[in-house]
Amino acid sequence: MGSPSTDGSRASIHSLRWYISVGFLMVGVGPLIFFGAQRISALFATQNESIQQKHEPMAESLSQAIYGYLLDQTSALQSTASQIESDNDSSIARLNDPGFNAAHLNQELAAAHSAQPALLQLYVGNLAGRAIAAAPPAGIGVDYSVWNYVKDVLNPRRIGPKYSDVVRSQGDASVAAVVIAVPILDARRNLIGFLAGTVDLSEVQRLSNYSRIGPTGQAVVVDRRGRVIAHPRDDWRVEAKDLSSSGIFQQSLGEETGVSWYTDLDGNVPRAAGFATVPVVGWKVWVSQPVAELRTELTPLIVSTMEWLLVAIVLALLLGFLAAAWISRPVDELIRAAGRIAHGDFVTPVTVRERFAAKELRELAHTFNQMA
Repeated sequence: MGSPSTDGSRASIHSLRWYISVGFLMVGVGPLIFFGAQRISALFATQNESIQQKHEPMAESLSQAIYGYLLDQTSALQSTASQIESDNDSSIARLNDPGFNAAHLNQELAAAHSAQPALLQLYVGNLAGRAIAAAPPAGIGVDYSVWNYVKDVLNPRRIGPKYSDVVRSQGDASVAAVVIAVPILDARRNLIGFLAGTVDLSEVQRLSNYSRIGPTGQAVVVDRRGRVIAHPRDDWRVEAKDLSSSGIFQQSLGEETGVSWYTDLDGNVPRAAGFATVPVVGWKVWVSQPVAELRTELTPLIVSTMEWLLVAIVLALLLGFLAAAWISRPVDELIRAAGRIAHGDFVTPVTVRERFAAKELRELAHTFNQMA
């Protein structure tokens, strides 16, 4: 008969209890860790969805509010244009005559200008694009024909209100403005000129201030070229900071609404934002929060998940060790019995004390007793 192997390099140094414990750990703790990872991943996914449910709608709401403001100003200008068209005293039908007397028209514009605080300037132009009347009167005689909004509003095939790019007030460079032009028609509905108003966009900044989310959230409005109209930083608003190279502006091109993760040019802060587009004028609006601030909102949930996971793992370890001890104890009894038999003790019976010991272990103990 061959002798037992004495090769220590191959002999196992682990007990049955160790193997059983490892088995319980793999079966019990492994799924717990997997569940915890899935739970934390679900929290991040839920937060990403909340950005679409919170930031993007907020951006859309802001864009609609800005559009509503522009529509209100457009409606006021159209109302003024209708009054000019229906006023026989202004002789508006002769607007393009060289000797047109604009005295009465200037009075009408002055009254309209004083009644609309958002209007920085109001003027009536003829078909050549030259201002015939204006309030304040300093604008009289200015040639606006080179401006695209004037070319558009004087196009008889595209009659309707037109909007300029964002401009800066000559009196105060910190004031962003947009020029809205509406056509003026004679009694036969023929195009004879236009009425234009330079609208103060300070209201856009006010609306943006009410649209921020979180302690350090931002609401930003830029024009079609990416230049700032409204921003938390006053110096960027005053200089019309060019944000066309920012990641969110690039991503928003060609899309009406959406969500963007980008690095802010102001301090290289990673941010998440929802963006939207102001109808007709094409300005871009985004409402953002720093990623760190968003993650801070998740911290209590992650800590709570980790705490429960840790408790579950400790309980699983404890139960695993207890179960391993319970299963291996009858085997230990058999090992001790085999040792007694090896030393010539054939009298002491083998007793399996575990009440719920496996049937096979009880049969093995009975066989040991018969051998003795």
